[in-house]
Amino acid sequence: MCKNLIAKIVFLTVLLFVTSCAKQDRGIQILRIDPRTATAHELNDVLCVTGITVLECNDSAFIGEVSDYLNYKNRSYVLDKKSKCIHVFEDTGKHVCRISSYGDGPNEYRQLSCFYIDPFQDRLVLIDNSKKTRYLYSLAGEFLNTEKEQFAVKSVDFLPDGTKVVVRDMVDSRVKKGSAVNVFTGDGDVSSFLPFSYKSGTLVFEKNHPLVTVGDSFYYNSLMSDTIYGYKDDVLFPKYVMDFAGTGVFDHIKNVSIDTFGDSFYALLQNHPNDLAYWPQILVEDKVKFFLGYVYGNDMCFCV
Repeated sequence: MCKNLIAKIVFLTVLLFVTSCAKQDRGIQILRIDPRTATAHELNDVLCVTGITVLECNDSAFIGEVSDYLNYKNRSYVLDKKSKCIHVFEDTGKHVCRISSYGDGPNEYRQLSCFYIDPFQDRLVLIDNSKKTRYLYSLAGEFLNTEKEQFAVKSVDFLPDGTKVVVRDMVDSRVKKGSAVNVFTGDGDVSSFLPFSYKSGTLVFEKNHPLVTVGDSFYYNSLMSDTIYGYKDDVLFPKYVMDFAGTGVFDHIKNVSIDTFGDSFYALLQNHPNDLAYWPQILVEDKVKFFLGYVYGNDMCFCV
């Protein structure tokens, strides 16, 4: 996520009434930040590294590419899309197993699109979007069974009450290709939120992991937008809007046609590499504070 290991760190005190979300208050909160005047700090001024774990490295534990990572119950799960496998490590760094079932045979996948952990069943779930299939494993890497998947899944997360949130690809003649959010309780599809778009019809894209769960709710971070969406009581609504004091990308791109949006957006970044702020995202939230990031001047910036 960070474009530089040592990034700009921006501290701004923002008075937020986080509890308003739980009180049915769905009013949009405007967060005003001027990246041009914000104070820069070294990364180690605010982050404390408590230790480094050296992973076991041998022929079976070699990682070709760290495509995704999850930590659960004192174990680390590393997705290696290059080698089409999942590596499991103890927190001590010891290699537990390598999960690899690439092929065209029964119970084999053609691609590893993504993976997640179901904390309510202690299952490791691998997804092959080309076959629309879920491959279920124990946390120790033992194959269990397969299930059909109705979506092309991009990201999955769970709320403490068991609610399952899925960000999926969708193809629609009206919006061409975009993403939707589905929320499940048990086996039922509670709600489905269609792609977010500007008035011009241009879709709002999201990063690989747009979901941030906070208590019994979640936030949805989008990439080419100034809005962070919040979910509460089966409603996904604009929660925070970033006002970057005239440096935000949103005002430049909201009227760009859908056919030229990608090219126009990246041309803007090339022509204004140091004075455009974009990609607001909530990373962590705790009571009266949250850790929020955005990109400015080719750096990942943060505010608390």
